[in-house]
Amino acid sequence: MKILVIDDHPLVVDALAQLLPQIDAAIEVRTALDPPTATAILDNEPDVALVLLDLALPGARGLDFLGDLKLDYPGVHVIVVSATHDRATVMAALGAGAHGFVAKTADGGALLDAVRQVLDGGVCEPADEAPATPTDEPPPVPVQDPPVNLPKAPYTVTDQDIVADAAGE
Repeated sequence: MKILVIDDHPLVVDALAQLLPQIDAAIEVRTALDPPTATAILDNEPDVALVLLDLALPGARGLDFLGDLKLDYPGVHVIVVSATHDRATVMAALGAGAHGFVAKTADGGALLDAVRQVLDGGVCEPADEAPATPTDEPPPVPVQDPPVNLPKAPYTVTDQDIVADAAGE
C-alpha cells in the first residue's frame, strides 16, 4: 500500500516517512514538498491509497487543493495534518472531503491511529485539542483619581508651562 505525504517541510516529510511503516512494513511512503510534485505522483501511481496533506503549502490554498485532490482522485482518502487546528479549520477540512484531521501537536501514536481508522473506512477528527478562543473582554483598565492640585478649568498648557515645569520653576 502506498501513502503520499505532502508537506513543504522536509523534516516533517522525513519523520512521517519513518513513522508510517510502523503500521505495516509493506507500506511504501511517497513524498512531495509541493502540489505539482504531489499531482505528478498521483497521476503516475494510481495505487496511492492515502494522502497526508498539510494545508499550508506555499503556492496553494489548502482547502482548494484538498478539493482538487478529492475531485481529481476520488478514490484516494485524505487526512489533513496541520498546525492550524481550530474547530472551524477542522470542520472546513472535513466538509471539503478530508477523511481525517490530525493536529501537528498530536503525537505519533495519534497519527498512526488516525491512519488506521481512515484506511479501515472511518473518519477521524481530533478530540477537542484545539485551543479555545478567548471570548471574554480584557479586564478594564482602572481609572485613577486625578491629582488634587490641578487648577480648575479653563486651563491651557503652553510650551512655556512645560519648559518651566521641566526646569523646576
